[in-house]
Amino acid sequence: MSTVQELTLNDELVGVVVADQLILDASVVQESDLPTITGMALYAMEVQAGRLEGPYTDEAAIVYAALALDTSIMDVLPRPRPRPRGCRPERRRR
Repeated sequence: MSTVQELTLNDELVGVVVADQLILDASVVQESDLPTITGMALYAMEVQAGRLEGPYTDEAAIVYAALALDTSIMDVLPRPRPRPRGCRPERRRR
């Protein structure tokens, strides 16, 4: 039986890994995030196969992706998305 692993980047579900397949949500994935998401998917597959110790976490997957891409971790860490026009930040209650 295959496990379904959700991949979340920048607080958005960007895809799922089922067995050895990555299914992307094209409506939220930006092209610049594809290498990171691919690395995260590879990490999920390795954890599912038992080749890496689990459990899967998005944070560990992002580090794995950065190492696989041989980039600075700062280049692949989730970054804030711009707010849509007219959207004001929520006020915190005291």
